[in-house]
Order: sequence, then structure tokens, then C-alpha cells
Amino acid sequence: MIFVTVGNYNGFPRLIGAVERFKADGVIRDEVLLQVGGVNEFKSEVCRVARFLAPDRFERALREASVVISHAGCGTLIQALAAGKVPVVMPRRKHYGEHVDDHQIELAQMMAAERRVILAERVEELPAAIEQARSRSAQAPANPRCRMFELVSQAIEELLADRKC
Repeated sequence: MIFVTVGNYNGFPRLIGAVERFKADGVIRDEVLLQVGGVNEFKSEVCRVARFLAPDRFERALREASVVISHAGCGTLIQALAAGKVPVVMPRRKHYGEHVDDHQIELAQMMAAERRVILAERVEELPAAIEQARSRSAQAPANPRCRMFELVSQAIEELLADRKC
């Protein structure tokens, strides 16, 4: 089963629509579970769809999935890595109105450089990224304090400092 998650707050129609089209066209043959978040009206005849998943069901979907596809939300990525997955990651883009800035691209590129995720910046890259994810398994990082945690901590500190002004 392929588990696609876009978080709980915003939808991600570009990612969800692409996976649904690849499934309908037979490019993806696996069963697909789409967690679509804020996309209220999304329905599919070829994929199982859930708007939100309870935490225990979300964790079970991560564990049971042969491939996880996700936006580049930090919390989601941490959970996928903790479940032993090397997720396929498609960052939300400011250019498409999917986010307020391109911080997800920066995070995803950094994690891809550390071989923790498989980056698919464009829809066309998804099929190859899915196949690559099938052939890789998560490896425990040599240094438990990876660069991602340092960057996230720094970003939080900067946001808090900005709010004090």
C-alpha cells in the first residue's frame, strides 16, 4: 500500500491529483490511501481517501505502507523517519500558492542530500521516486542530532525572536 499524506491543515491538490491520476492510468498498481487534509470535496474512484486520520491510525498507515509520499512538513517527515521509512517528498511551493514561502524546498533538499528522503520536486518525477523508495530502506543516522533538527531549532528561535519585536 502507498500512503500519501499532506498534513492536516492545508490540502495539496497538486500532489493528491497527480497520485490519483497515476493510479487511474495504471502507472501506480498498489492500493493507495490518500490523506487529503483540507481538501473538502476530493473524491476518488481508484484510491481510498481520508480527510484526517487519528494519530494511531496515521502511525499504523506509516508502518504498513510499502511507500510513503508526503509534503515536506517537518512533523510528518519526523514521523515517517521514526517509522523506518525513506519517504518520497514533494515540497509545497510558493509559486503555486501552496505555501507562504519555499521553506519546504529547503528542508527537502537538505534531507535528500543526507539520503533521508527521496525528493520529487515535479509531478513527473513521482513514478521514478516511488520506484526508488521501494529499493531503499531507512538507515539509522550515524549522528542522532542531524542537521534537520538544528535547522528547525534555529528557525523556531528566529520566529520567536521576530514575534517579540
